[in-house]
Amino acid sequence: MRSRLSIYYTYGIIALWAIACLVFFQGFYSYHFFYKEQTQLFLFSADYLNTYFSKPAWLACMGGDFLTQFFYYKFAGAAILTIVLLLLGDFTRRSFECCMCGRFSFVIALVVMTVEAVFYFRADFRLSSAVALIGSMGLFLLYCLICKEWIKWVVAVIFIILAYWMFGYGCFVFVLLVVLHDISQPKGWIKLALLVLAVGFPLSMRAHYLLTWQTSLSYPGLGTFQKPNFTIENIFALDNEYYFGNYDKVLKIVHQSDKSLPEVSYFYNLVQARRGLLPDSLLNISQQAQGLFMKLGPNASMIDLYIGGEVFDLCGDMTFDEHSAVLANVFSSQNRNVRMVKRLAEVNLVNNDTAAALKYLRILQKTFVYRKWSARRMPGSQTPAVKDYLQQKRQYINRLDTLRNAGNYRLVLAGLLHSNPQNIAALDYLLCDDLLRKDISSFKKDYDTFFLLRSKRLYQEALLIYLAGTKAKPEECIKYHISDSLLKEFNEYTAIYVQTKGNRWALRDKFGHTYWYYFHFINKR
Repeated sequence: MRSRLSIYYTYGIIALWAIACLVFFQGFYSYHFFYKEQTQLFLFSADYLNTYFSKPAWLACMGGDFLTQFFYYKFAGAAILTIVLLLLGDFTRRSFECCMCGRFSFVIALVVMTVEAVFYFRADFRLSSAVALIGSMGLFLLYCLICKEWIKWVVAVIFIILAYWMFGYGCFVFVLLVVLHDISQPKGWIKLALLVLAVGFPLSMRAHYLLTWQTSLSYPGLGTFQKPNFTIENIFALDNEYYFGNYDKVLKIVHQSDKSLPEVSYFYNLVQARRGLLPDSLLNISQQAQGLFMKLGPNASMIDLYIGGEVFDLCGDMTFDEHSAVLANVFSSQNRNVRMVKRLAEVNLVNNDTAAALKYLRILQKTFVYRKWSARRMPGSQTPAVKDYLQQKRQYINRLDTLRNAGNYRLVLAGLLHSNPQNIAALDYLLCDDLLRKDISSFKKDYDTFFLLRSKRLYQEALLIYLAGTKAKPEECIKYHISDSLLKEFNEYTAIYVQTKGNRWALRDKFGHTYWYYFHFINKR
């Protein structure tokens, strides 16, 4: 009876652990899964699968990447991770039972499962790590089936080499389990020799695999302890919902987020610009240094590289869009990023570069998730919706032949507007960038050059600053369609500013939402 109760308690604890794991990762950390899926690529191609043999742990990496591709589907990520961790726990329990640790095997299994789950708090931690552990323990369980002692030692040597080849650092787990299993037996020198082999073989193969000695001993990657990073989860949520066109949800997440993060204002501005409301809403939230653009320089984070091309895709500059996609692909794990392959395919379709587009579309044809996406965009068999989308994008591409610095976004936007003055998104980004930098002279020049009767209040407020600073004649206000009511507000603001000697608190309640207040009191971005 006691034994049966013990079994019930064991299964109950496992069920509670699985539910907790599933609820946490699905309810509070689910956007991490989509990021992991997007920043890798798995192809059903012999040539591609052969690339896994260029590094150790080919089976662990192949298995992990195969499962990761299904993270694209809602609920799949948390379910797959929970199942893999439960499988890891089962193999851990069985392995330690073979090591005469039956009394503690269940507790050890719970600890291993929990530690591995914590490692997945990191956005770049790969599922191949758990597969490597499961595979190495599977080899150990096979080792335990051998009875003859001399055969066991020969098999142990072979399995160490196999473990490193197929499971990377899993060979160390295998050796430690072998030593623990046979710890009571004599011939300690054999166990020492196995430990030396487990360390020496990976080091001897590092030149073949082109790895550093540290990486050769830890491939495909060891986890690190860290707290759940809900800030990054929030950024992934913004990116995910924007990617799928859920713009209302993006704004909802923005209002629940830390406005000091540049990524938050970046996605807020993208949504508002897409709706033609960027100048109406620019000052509604705190605009950070990178509010309009992500700086894609040598110090940029992987997340910034990952999302940085969205603004160029919106405004229509295919050159910078392609540049951003290539950067993100280069700095992704194993230089594989399925989202950027999709973006490169779209860029070349918009540019009518059929040969380049086909290269990327054929890659995507070999995936499980994106085969249909690729088929709908194949030249000669494109759906009407795809044709309309591409035709719309082609209206806004930059047709000027210029050499541009990668960080000169003003020149990019100006080129887009010279190519198509009706590009409202590019116009708003150009003018709002001038205003956030408090470059009123450039704003006035750009406004005059590309003026499209875009008489937004924000722009008129900025024009009043320029006109007041240059002591322009009243006729200028009429030229820019500045209303009498706005002019009256500006005069009132100026009077209070002078009377209070620039006291921001005297102006905040009534004028805190205006560009005049931003210009005087908000630190220059």
